[in-house]
Amino acid sequence: MSEAQPDSSCSAEIVAAYLVEHPEFLQNHPELLSDLVIPHPTGSAISLIERQVQVLRDKQTAAELQLRQLIEVAQDNDRLAERMHRLTLALLDCTTLSAVITAVHDNLSGAFGADHVALLLFDDRVNGPTLEATRWLSARSPELAEFDNILNSRKPICGRLTTAQLDCLFGPDPSAVGSAVVIPLAENEPYGLLGIGSGDAERFQHGMGTTFLQQLGQLISHALSRHLEQAPAPQAGREAD
Repeated sequence: MSEAQPDSSCSAEIVAAYLVEHPEFLQNHPELLSDLVIPHPTGSAISLIERQVQVLRDKQTAAELQLRQLIEVAQDNDRLAERMHRLTLALLDCTTLSAVITAVHDNLSGAFGADHVALLLFDDRVNGPTLEATRWLSARSPELAEFDNILNSRKPICGRLTTAQLDCLFGPDPSAVGSAVVIPLAENEPYGLLGIGSGDAERFQHGMGTTFLQQLGQLISHALSRHLEQAPAPQAGREAD
């Protein structure tokens, strides 16, 4: 047996009777007025009151959209802060250079969802560990000329890299990287580059905010530099790259 449908005319009568008995209802609940449609008989013209109401509704809709966007940004920032916190804890637990490099790679690939992570470290003194996505390069290497603007400004860049930059950071298959972030690693002087790549050509775009990336670079730079300073000198006979 189907349920009986409510009588809309009866409901309307009940509402009308209630409003007659409680004329202060809308005054006590002004938030309902924004959703009510109250026409004014002015023929084909729109009354000033209707126009004002429409303007107010449009402003309310725009304000609600802006609020939702602000909430989404706040939620994104909370997620980034949590990931940064986890990365910081992981780096604090590292006691070797290899552990730092592994923690950077694992956290950026995991929690941060990077498709490609590359560390390019240039130091002639260090017999660097051979780890995935890590390359050691002489600070005098001509390949670094491709990154002069980044190293001189010490500011991250976002967007599409040149073929030479992609090859230096993400080889041997740079074509897999559609867009990337390059973050300089430096203490007193630049000593490396961190590359974060995506297969999506639109994920990292020129003009994106870089405040978070600068903080990420400072965190990783500090963690690496402590162990680079303690790393042993290369064995006799080792040639610079």
